[in-house]
Amino acid sequence: MSNLAPAPFTLPSEAMLEFLPLDRVENPILRGAAEYWQRLRGSRRFPTREELKPSGFASAMRHMALVRVVDGGADFEYRIVGDSLAGAFSVPLQSRRLGELDTKAAYTVEVIGRVYRRCVRDGEGFVLRGTTGRNPQTAMFTHFEALVLPLGPAETEVDHLLTFMTCDPPRS
Repeated sequence: MSNLAPAPFTLPSEAMLEFLPLDRVENPILRGAAEYWQRLRGSRRFPTREELKPSGFASAMRHMALVRVVDGGADFEYRIVGDSLAGAFSVPLQSRRLGELDTKAAYTVEVIGRVYRRCVRDGEGFVLRGTTGRNPQTAMFTHFEALVLPLGPAETEVDHLLTFMTCDPPRS
């Protein structure tokens, strides 16, 4: 497993990101999704997108996003976004590219982009746990746990990310 220390970039003092191996996932919904991904991949680094069956992670569907990798990680397109995940952000994600999100989401876009590029670069799934700090324009939550899982047609090519996130109740 590669070093799971976060890529160097500055977070607001009240924000925190913790990169962890898959066996450290705490949320039972996310744990089931991670187990499904592990079963699909078998002895390979990661499964293909075509192997995914919604029935394999039905209890986690509302927390899921299927993200297409654009130009090797230059951008990311949200292909499918579950309703719980969509409701966690104040900007619409469905069928949009990360790079085209509203400029008020610039910090969130930067962080998510770095997290996604790490997964594409390393070809390894991981748990991301943390707090968002004060960013009421985009994140409608403060604490979260997420899975970022690579998918691809070959051991060295990640073409989609399967992500799941659970978070505290939306703040008002």
